Amino acid sequence: MKNKYIKFILIVFICLSVVTLIYKNRNCCGSKENLEINKTEKSVSVLNENKPDIKLDEKKQNILAKNDKKTENKVITVYYFYANPRCYSCQMIEDYTRFSVESNFKSDYNGYKVVFKAIDVGEPSNKHYIQDYWLTSKSVVIQKFIDEKPLKWQNLDKVWQLLGSKDTFVNYVTSEIKNLADEK
Repeated sequence: MKNKYIKFILIVFICLSVVTLIYKNRNCCGSKENLEINKTEKSVSVLNENKPDIKLDEKKQNILAKNDKKTENKVITVYYFYANPRCYSCQMIEDYTRFSVESNFKSDYNGYKVVFKAIDVGEPSNKHYIQDYWLTSKSVVIQKFIDEKPLKWQNLDKVWQLLGSKDTFVNYVTSEIKNLADEK
């Protein structure tokens, strides 16, 4: 008789745990409404441009300025768009994407500077990104810019599927960035 009560209590406990888990994560990753929830975090630019403050003669400055123009005018921005609340998977996508950029694009690739930006689309000033990139969930989007003119962009929709393997995820993001930079 005691075993029946213990089994019943355990089954009720498991069911309540599952319902609680589903309830807490119901707004996590799936809907456009979720992208507009909490508006407390700010946009973050993860990679900062660190240029040494060195005085050069005018001739060297002109040469460096010409070289900088070639690389600074070509940028691939890797966006991670999020809103709150953020689940563990959402934070892993941001971490893996940032790692992909920071570890594989320390220097320019094919003339493109690659930068990572995490953007909270819950902020009123960032809501335009939802329509600009047709966002329906937390997303990784890459976009090519030349002379600050936006060109081709791509939503990396496989990031959710590849989340189980960091290496596969990083390889996917890295290869998609390289493919975009290699396109004419």
